[in-house]
Amino acid sequence: MKIAHVDFGKEWRGGQRQTLLLHQGLLKQNFTSFLICNSDGELLKNHAENTQAFRFTGEASFFGALRLSKLIKKLAPDIVHSHDAHSLTPLLILKILGAPFKLVHTRRVDFPVKTLKKYNNRHINLAAISQGVKDVLVNCGVTGDIPIVYSGVPVPAFPSEYDAETERNALGLPSDYMVFGTAANFAPHKDFPTMLKAFNEYLSTGGKGKLLLVGGGKGFDESVRLAENLGITKDTIFTGFKEDVAKYLKCMDIYIVTSSSEGLNTSIIDAMHASLPIIASKVGGIPELVRNGENGYLVEAGDYRAFASAMHRLSEEPAIRNAFSKSSLQRGKSFTDQFMTNGYIGLYQSLSGI
Repeated sequence: MKIAHVDFGKEWRGGQRQTLLLHQGLLKQNFTSFLICNSDGELLKNHAENTQAFRFTGEASFFGALRLSKLIKKLAPDIVHSHDAHSLTPLLILKILGAPFKLVHTRRVDFPVKTLKKYNNRHINLAAISQGVKDVLVNCGVTGDIPIVYSGVPVPAFPSEYDAETERNALGLPSDYMVFGTAANFAPHKDFPTMLKAFNEYLSTGGKGKLLLVGGGKGFDESVRLAENLGITKDTIFTGFKEDVAKYLKCMDIYIVTSSSEGLNTSIIDAMHASLPIIASKVGGIPELVRNGENGYLVEAGDYRAFASAMHRLSEEPAIRNAFSKSSLQRGKSFTDQFMTNGYIGLYQSLSGI
């Protein structure tokens, strides 16, 4: 069986990471897998095996669709797997025009679909990364079977030199301070203003801690300015984009996610593998990862005072933190890249009649 993955996103975000992990996972299991990605995108820079660069000129580009058709004919895949909204439209056009491949599309976001007719097309085999995403699709009127294939990440093998105390000292994080943190793109839906306001509220109501923010993106500078305006700059560390996220997870005591919407959130899965207790928004697929009172606390999105209250509660109760930590590690075992790969293999085989 030949599978071609198509992702035309330019940034390196959770969806691109999942696409790469799936492609690599299929290769490890001796499937013939190709990765078609934007020639101007970050995904291409991973130099994965069987990667094809594609100059993406827009979803409605006739000549772009023609070039994509020629490339796919050359690769002759049995299944083409679309991983982002940009790639779905041209691939659907090719299917309507008679292309012989089976088309799979993974829906990763939990906001309503803009074009219902497109997602109800008989040529598309949809998959959702969480029940939360599936519920949104169904509520919008999308019909048919929508299997759930949860995202997954590699179980981190922390190098021996990743000593938490050493890493914390390098960042100026005192051993007697509670370190809250997150690793994410500074995109609007991540709602960093709520996180910064929550941390400010935590400090102003007697809390003692540091906030470690790992990541970059369009909202980075705005978040730095907000931290300055709130007067919490000396207690907030902005690292910018980092590839070695595992090292920074080792420095954290509690993981925070204040997103206003999330299809699932693979950074939470990384935190679970790092045995971190979690405080997160009760949106999208997050409740499928974080069980309130078991491995973390769920909070209403945008309620910075509720986040601050949860931060106090968890920082002041070491026994609860320890219990949540153990539960996170245990739950993380069900969300690995191998589980994700096997889930898609089952979907591919069902479509191919194997």
